[in-house]
Amino acid sequence: MFKETKIAAGRQKQFCTECGKELKEIGEPLKYERDTGLPIYEMICPTEGCKKPVLDHSFGGLLEGSMKSILASGSIIETGVPYFDDPAGGMTRGELTSIGGRPGHGKSTIMLNILDSMARKGLKILLFNRELSNAAALNKLLVMNNPYVTYTQVRHRVLSDTVVIELKKTAEEIKEIYKNVIMYDDIRDLNESVAAIKKYEPDVFIDDYIQLIRVGGPRQERRFDIEEVMHEYKWVAKKTNSAGLLISQLSRDVEKRLDHTPMMGDFAEGGTIEQASENAVFIQHPFSFDPMRYGPETSEIIFKKCRYGKVGTYRLKFLGEKCKFEAM
Repeated sequence: MFKETKIAAGRQKQFCTECGKELKEIGEPLKYERDTGLPIYEMICPTEGCKKPVLDHSFGGLLEGSMKSILASGSIIETGVPYFDDPAGGMTRGELTSIGGRPGHGKSTIMLNILDSMARKGLKILLFNRELSNAAALNKLLVMNNPYVTYTQVRHRVLSDTVVIELKKTAEEIKEIYKNVIMYDDIRDLNESVAAIKKYEPDVFIDDYIQLIRVGGPRQERRFDIEEVMHEYKWVAKKTNSAGLLISQLSRDVEKRLDHTPMMGDFAEGGTIEQASENAVFIQHPFSFDPMRYGPETSEIIFKKCRYGKVGTYRLKFLGEKCKFEAM
């Protein structure tokens, strides 16, 4: 093992956590610090056995790596959720998928539905809970996995002896199912988030939601912060061969139009989100806008961008008391 990091010129030296040798910089600067302008390099341990193999960037070397990837058939991550996998077969390693929605339309809940399905497939998942606490997310997962307990009972602590027994039984069952799921609700900083992804190298990392990330450096317009978030997540997804699932707020513009269907430009804080995403997806609860036309159980998941597949809208049934979405 070795400690891989980035370091700016002139900073304190960094040392390998395994053998103690000073880390050496490799390659060209990855980027430059916003506040100081100093270059940031990838660092690597020079000790034999610790050293990470340097990629062959020649055309032949890249082609060989690409052929291995094709033959391995492991670049696509199927979530197991039909309405999410149908457009392009799933998410792609090294790419980002963004789900946007207005408050109360089900962003976090549909994310947990997707997480539940991926966990059952044995995928390693790293989740950053920024809007919900870990406890609140676990409450929904418990309800989702028990046919008898409702979200109202758990939310308002209406816990009869029977409900308590059911919850304890479900907790034991999902402990094994979710053994490859890592959850944080106390990481706010972008650099810490990227470091955690590099540490665990998950199949999928999920961020709920990205407008709540704190970006270091001098204060600037929020859209520039979100641009940095997307670029860093794109880079670390490629670096760790992970797929990123990012939850995003939408701007209020969607509520001001006669047609409330979300559009690509509705992602909050600029257009970098849809540009950097392989898939740009929206979740909508149309009953909130038009209760005369839609029932309270009707939801829609809308693929507005699908780089390797087809765009389209899928009608879903939302079971609020079970925190579940089902295809209609």
